[in-house]
Amino acid sequence: MVSILLYRLPYNGVWLWYLSVILFVFDLGLYLLFTLISALRYICYPEIWTAMLRHPVEPLFLGTFPMSLGVIIEMIIFVCTPAWGPWATIMAWTLWWIEVVISVAICFYLPLTMYVHGYSISQIVLLADS
Repeated sequence: MVSILLYRLPYNGVWLWYLSVILFVFDLGLYLLFTLISALRYICYPEIWTAMLRHPVEPLFLGTFPMSLGVIIEMIIFVCTPAWGPWATIMAWTLWWIEVVISVAICFYLPLTMYVHGYSISQIVLLADS
């Protein structure tokens, strides 16, 4: 998000553009690293996936994946599309649809899980605090 803010400043200098690109590359590297680590965790230990989905608090963090992907997509549109051409626009558009599908799936899954397991908001807050 900081890279987007630096890129979109109204009084933008060249050094701010370079700083925003550096932060974008750093953000992209962290995103790919943690996605790989999470994927390896769930591939190596598949029973953790079902335990995480049944936990009352942990599935609430699933929304961070598409939210951070949205920030990366926005910087791809700002930085990569002018530099790399139309294929970067198609890549951003494809990633945006992937983000939409994941977001909608999480949006419908979380309330359904809370309803099926009988969790109330007060129980989740108490579990999150402990």
